[in-house]
Amino acid sequence: KRNVQREAEDFEKSQRKKNLHGRQAEDAVVIYERDYLNNHMRPDLANRVVKVSKNISLGYDVLSFSIKNGIAVEKHIEVKFVQKTANYISFFLSANELENFKNDDNFFIYCVYRDGRNFKHHIVNKERWRDEYLKPHVYQVRIRISE
Repeated sequence: KRNVQREAEDFEKSQRKKNLHGRQAEDAVVIYERDYLNNHMRPDLANRVVKVSKNISLGYDVLSFSIKNGIAVEKHIEVKFVQKTANYISFFLSANELENFKNDDNFFIYCVYRDGRNFKHHIVNKERWRDEYLKPHVYQVRIRISE
């Protein structure tokens, strides 16, 4: 017999844990990006790296910067907290995130995972991206009904 109350509590606990891991992963990316820019003699840009995930209209989690031909360019980073098994990671990607990844040269996906007590990350390489990596999981269904 199903215990609906327990299932709801387990789901809420799981969601809190996912949210915590997501925030920790975003914080780790902010630290990484700031360190990177500071190490490349751009503390002015490092100080401007911020977590923007609460503003969902932006469509990414961290605003950072890269240097292209000596010019600072915004870097839009979507952060995914992932589990690493063997040499594989998997994560969910919304249609909007996929579109941004494919069409916005300044959009990056950082997959963050734990390695013991430390965080490590993998930056998804656009040049090596293949649509075969995608596996449909959720479909929107729209059916016209008559009344």
